[in-house]
Amino acid sequence: MKKILALIFLSFALTANSQPKKIALQANGMKPEKVNPEKFYATSQNNFRFSISIDELSWDKQQAITGETYTKLWFKNSMPDGGIGEPELPVIKKLIRIPLGASVSARVSKYTTDEIELTAKGISNPLFPVQPSARKDQDTLQLPFHLKPEAYRKSSFQIVKPDVSVEILGNLRGYTIARLTVRPIDYNPSKQKIRIFNDIDVDVTVQGGITKSSPASDPFYSPYFDVVYKSMLNAGGAIYDTHPDLTRYPVSMLIVSHRMFQTALQPFVEWKTQKGFSVTVKYTDEIGATSDAIKTYIQSVYSSATPENPAPTFLVIVGDVDQVPASATGSQSGKLTDLYYASVDGDKFPEMYYGRLSATSEAELTAIINKILYYERFQFADASYLNNSTLIAGADATWNPAIAQPTIKYATATHFKPSSGWSNIYEYGVTNDPNNPSASSGYTGCYDPERIAVGFINYTAHCGETEWQNPALTISAVETFTNNQQYPFVVANCCLSGNFG
Repeated sequence: MKKILALIFLSFALTANSQPKKIALQANGMKPEKVNPEKFYATSQNNFRFSISIDELSWDKQQAITGETYTKLWFKNSMPDGGIGEPELPVIKKLIRIPLGASVSARVSKYTTDEIELTAKGISNPLFPVQPSARKDQDTLQLPFHLKPEAYRKSSFQIVKPDVSVEILGNLRGYTIARLTVRPIDYNPSKQKIRIFNDIDVDVTVQGGITKSSPASDPFYSPYFDVVYKSMLNAGGAIYDTHPDLTRYPVSMLIVSHRMFQTALQPFVEWKTQKGFSVTVKYTDEIGATSDAIKTYIQSVYSSATPENPAPTFLVIVGDVDQVPASATGSQSGKLTDLYYASVDGDKFPEMYYGRLSATSEAELTAIINKILYYERFQFADASYLNNSTLIAGADATWNPAIAQPTIKYATATHFKPSSGWSNIYEYGVTNDPNNPSASSGYTGCYDPERIAVGFINYTAHCGETEWQNPALTISAVETFTNNQQYPFVVANCCLSGNFG
């Protein structure tokens, strides 16, 4: 699903029918196939070095919704960046984890420089202008196209060495998270030339903050967050190189529920306790029924954590928003969110994994919990159905070829294939998938019983809060499904599937 972010630029333009082209570079004096694009290593306790080598550039033509043709430029692991309406340039962005409250700085200590005349490489069109991000419920073809003509009249390069910056983003469970950005390419639009800074060494220095000696003495440590930290640039290193007894104290789960669910909730609590979690259940008639009261209680539990009684790793809200209110309305989305129950400091990084069992009655909660227990206890009479998957690229004349098909094809190329253990991959709305010859361009039978009784379903297309749009799937249709005890894990990758108010 991460690749859909790399494809989001297609929301602003129509792709030309061409294959990306390459410009080979000489990095570290080696042939491209020998180049290690990124290296990270600590140089001392509070310093590390990030080395970057770019072996080749990729480019393609891009036609804007206004009809003009531009050029897209990128390299491996790069991300598009720039001011709105200005030429889009590829940069490197990495998250780094530093001690809570620490300051961080970065400088370039080594680099090489080269210049390339783009017209000599067959690139005559200017670089594509940066467009603002759009929500998935917006019709991007109706959004204005942003272009700053003055940015394309510049007749010189703007930087003489690689630009590097570090931005503090927020805090995550006892650490501060920052973003390191390296800009290795500059553009002279008047002369249609680029300046490439290569073989770059970036030295990062961390100062101050609250350091941690070991997980056992850290009240906010949770092994379930290791996967998050390992996705960052400075994963491992000098932080937690040795792990003395990671399970010395149980991982804790905090449940906030309406009192009406007390009886129906007990099997869930007992099962999680049996699995080894330390479970605390609080009801809104005890802690307060308003969002402010609930937030205050959760924050007090988190902030009073000790090594012997660690901060909750999981937060479960039980009841729909009429039973337990949402934490807030998103300032940009205007939609209800539970984020600010789990983010105790109010930033966008939640300190706990959080979710909601959105039942409105005991019967609904019982049905939800029965499915959870059946699935987690692996009580399947025949578990072979879990090896089957259904992947649907929904119908839309514009976005099916631009977004939906590339998403599903990426899935079949990287995850859903026989070598990964999948017995049957039912694929719909995809034309000529080289990874799955049985893919269908149509949708006939995509919601048949054997296509629903699978281990995984992905739907990438349009939807509302209560239905998938095309091919249509409604609540009333779901209620007629016969896949009892053959429940799939479903990802609805569509506009409003996460909107609950």
